[in-house]
This record gives sequence, structure tokens and C-alpha cells, in this order.
Amino acid sequence: MVLTAPLKPVNGQIKIQVLLDKSSLEVFGNDGERVITTMLYPDDKETGLSVFAEGKAKFEKLRIWNLENRRK
Repeated sequence: MVLTAPLKPVNGQIKIQVLLDKSSLEVFGNDGERVITTMLYPDDKETGLSVFAEGKAKFEKLRIWNLENRRK
């Protein structure tokens, strides 16, 4: 499955925020200018994530949080 939401740079940059859990994916581009929301049902072997761009792109900042419930 490939979902797209073309964005134009603001001051030469595109801001993307991705929220992903076990069954849902939300992507916010340029603070909500574009939004993708979908449900996912991967099997247990699907553990990867890919990001790509057309043309030239680089990451300025990447932050990842594990939101797993740590109470056991």
C-alpha cells in the first residue's frame, strides 16, 4: 500500500510528523496542511518502516518514542 499527499516546502523545508501504533498510522505534513490517516493490519513478521522522497531530501531531525505501556 502506498499513500501520498504532495507537499510544497515552506522556507525550503517540509515538516512531517508520523504517529504509528499496532494498527493505525497518522501522518501530518506541514503542521496539518496535509493529513493521512489509515488502519494497518500487519502480520508479526512485518517490523520495518520505510521513508522515501522524490528528488533530493535529507533529515534535519528524527525523534522516536516508544509508547509501550511499561506497567507490568
